[in-house]
Parts: sequence; C-alpha cells; structure tokens
Amino acid sequence: MQKILRSLLLALLVVGFMVPCLGKAEAARLVVLPVVTHEDDENAAVSRRVWNEQCMSIFKFPEFDIVDDSDLTVVLNKINYNVVAKNGVDEALIRQVMTETKAEMGIMLVMDELKLEPEFPPTKGNYYRLTQKGNLMLVNNVSGTVKKERISDWDDYDYALTVRGDFVHDQFRNTVIRSLKKVVKAK
Repeated sequence: MQKILRSLLLALLVVGFMVPCLGKAEAARLVVLPVVTHEDDENAAVSRRVWNEQCMSIFKFPEFDIVDDSDLTVVLNKINYNVVAKNGVDEALIRQVMTETKAEMGIMLVMDELKLEPEFPPTKGNYYRLTQKGNLMLVNNVSGTVKKERISDWDDYDYALTVRGDFVHDQFRNTVIRSLKKVVKAK
C-alpha cells in the first residue's frame, strides 16, 4: 500500500512539474522604436527615457521579448530613422524595422507638439497651457492588426503646479500610459 502511494505521489509530482513547461508559448518579439519629438536635445532625451520606461513596464518579459538596443541602433542608422520619422508614424517604416530585426510586433510614437506656455491673453489666475499632440501606432504581425491612437490633449494648470519638478514630462508619462493601455487593450 505504501509503495502504491509513493509511486502515485511521484507520478503527481512529475506531472505537476511538466504541466507549466508544456503550456508556455514563445514570447512575441517586439521592437520599440525611439520616440520622436520636436524638442531640444535635453528634453528629447527625457522624453525617450519616459517612453522606454513605460514600454518596459507594459511589455514585460515573459510575454514579450524586446529587441536589444544595439541591434535596433544598427537598423535605425541604416534607414536614417531620425530624418524619416519626423514625417509622423508610418506603418511601412515600422514593418521595415520589424523585418530587419525579425520582430513580430512594432510600436512607434511621434509627438508633434509637447509644450507648456503661458495662457494668452494673460488671465487673472496666471495659468499655463500644456499641449500634447502626436500619434502612436502598434503593428502586430501575430494577430495581423494595426492599431493607431491619436493623441490630442491640452489642459490649463496654475503656474504654482508647473514649477515643481519636471511637470511637462510627468504629464507626458501619464499620456503615454493612457495611450499604451488603449492600444494594447486587446493583446
């Protein structure tokens, strides 16, 4: 009786360890193209950092395998990405980079406008207007879908709120999170 129970327990352990290994699918390879903004170099670098951080937090490893920056840089230099991407999001450009990097998915963000300016004409309350305009595109060869999100957001803030920290990029982070969640909603 004891031998039967031991062999049954051993069989359950073997099956228990094998089931997770059998159900795993290969991670989808994703290329995250650098964000394109019409800012000065310092602010563009901060925008790229915010964009990369948010993509890394949403597209985590077990499900997604993000293309390495060294491989991506070679491809981007080859197609002259910094000049070509200024024209806006382009499905053909994303597909070209996906082909070169052997990725199944590609995502690109182009911000046409990201600025904080005093409200004109000046009001009694000393308000500043934050304007964010751009486009986000996700190309998915696994499901055969292309999702595009248009970003057009503006809001007025009291001057006292805008001087604390990096206000523009904190708001940009919130916009990126919101837009990525809309595009990735149905994985």
